[in-house]
Amino acid sequence: MGGSAFTGSPYLLRTPRMPPEVYRHMVTHCHTALSGLFRTVTAPVEAPAKDSFGDVDFLVAEPIDADVDGSSNISEPEEEKKPKTAGPPVIWTKIEHALGAVRLKYNGKDTTANFALPWPQKYAGLKGSLVDRNSANDQQVKLDDGTPTHIGKNNLAVPDADITKVEEKLADDDQETDDYVQVDIRICKTVKQLLWAAFKHAHGDMWQLLGTIIRPLGLKADETALYLITPEIEPINKKRAMVFLSDDPGQVCDFLGLPHADGQWEKPFGSVDDMFAYASQCRFFWIWPQAASDNADTTPDPLSPTRTQTANDRRRIKTRPAYRTWVDDFIPRLRSQGQHAPPADLASFSKDALRDHVREECFRFFPASRALYASQLAAWTAERQELAVRSELIKAVVSEEAVAAHPGYDPVHGSSRGVVLAALKKIVVEGDASYGGIVPSSPLRNPDGTWRMDEAASWLRENWAAVAEVAWAMNRAKCAENMKAKMKRKAEEAEGKGGGHEVMVEAGNGVGVTRVVAAALLESSASPAKHPVPVAGGLPWDADGDGLVGGSGSKSPVTSCQQRLHDQHLDKKQAV
Repeated sequence: MGGSAFTGSPYLLRTPRMPPEVYRHMVTHCHTALSGLFRTVTAPVEAPAKDSFGDVDFLVAEPIDADVDGSSNISEPEEEKKPKTAGPPVIWTKIEHALGAVRLKYNGKDTTANFALPWPQKYAGLKGSLVDRNSANDQQVKLDDGTPTHIGKNNLAVPDADITKVEEKLADDDQETDDYVQVDIRICKTVKQLLWAAFKHAHGDMWQLLGTIIRPLGLKADETALYLITPEIEPINKKRAMVFLSDDPGQVCDFLGLPHADGQWEKPFGSVDDMFAYASQCRFFWIWPQAASDNADTTPDPLSPTRTQTANDRRRIKTRPAYRTWVDDFIPRLRSQGQHAPPADLASFSKDALRDHVREECFRFFPASRALYASQLAAWTAERQELAVRSELIKAVVSEEAVAAHPGYDPVHGSSRGVVLAALKKIVVEGDASYGGIVPSSPLRNPDGTWRMDEAASWLRENWAAVAEVAWAMNRAKCAENMKAKMKRKAEEAEGKGGGHEVMVEAGNGVGVTRVVAAALLESSASPAKHPVPVAGGLPWDADGDGLVGGSGSKSPVTSCQQRLHDQHLDKKQAV
């Protein structure tokens, strides 16, 4: 976090940048203290030629004490079990005491915490001497040949953790006057995870440089492993697009063509230029000649950083001097010298074609990745196709116009388009055979789960009308049963209250809609009306008292919802 975790409220601690002497002293102190609590302790290899450090980073794994062993004490508890007012897990307080920290900052969401330690008395004379009071973005990176880069101030820079000053609020009465050192510690679940994290964070900006090389080719290294990116999925779901390749640092270096047998990842490079030279050994580091407006045979660089930059890349250019030098100075210098030209057989490839080429290289080097890639792509494709069948294909085939032209269409009495759509989704997607046994005679999906979309569309066109007739009949019968149960329940409730006489309920009149017949008047009444008008299901009885009023003066009964639809239909006709 670059020494800024404790500068704000409520801590208000001064954590200035450390000179190399203070940094190495703190690394030794923390390593000794942490080794008493964990079997594996390491600090990522620092960036080359650094003259100051914002904080001290450590990775630890394998707790020694039994009372802090296990993931329950170092990972986020389940939301429903998490106490509202609880301190950090015991492991963090043990680390705090072992380090001699004066402050601990734990956000409760991950396996990382920040600690503030007193500035070592041995180096009291160096307190605050390296705090940049203007802007860290003035920093220049000089290459081995003495070439300076980016002279002058960058007023557009965004503060970044590793190069941002620790602002001193001397005018604030609450601000601490003593200096402190920030130590960031991450507890890894396994040694394998720790080794990858140390590899990923070694040499400062190293993986930012490698990222500019491999990311345009469909590769990504994150906090867990190296992944191959599926282009069909990437625009919609970046996480689902990731196909695991390896989390072994040595294997990844071998795949990328980066030497590692001589301890290149165990000690800092002598200079920034040495780090650049190492990164440029990546076998996918290709630089196309600069396109000339008067030379049609020169191919523009499809992988140029200016073509493939993300928002984060543009931010890094403004805030990371080494990264800025790589993009704006090192790569152009190599291009002008004609170095690292792509192989002749790849020189005319587009970016997509280059991604295809690198994908095949991944399959050859990591054999298990081919089947994993295919299965993940098939699963994703099947999900998207099923969504399209549900929300687009069925509705397109069974359009409103097509359903309205069906002779059995009668939305007032339960024969609506929605009933047909629901039935077809159950048959086609869920394999429901309860609609008169109407099902596709051959599978509409391939063995890998993907859909045969043309066959699905053809089956829908040929069979939707037959499905509609069965679905409508089933729906009317269901409505009848529901009405029967409802009226029976109302009759029982009326009898339980001691009022009225027996009510007899009959179901079915061939149309599938309930018809209710009164066996006797429900209530004696002194009303002068010839026939009392009780309410059944929200609907009035007809003038004769022997049935619900249907459309056009008929005795065909309807449910309350259907009656409203019917009334609205009549109102519209009268309005016309």
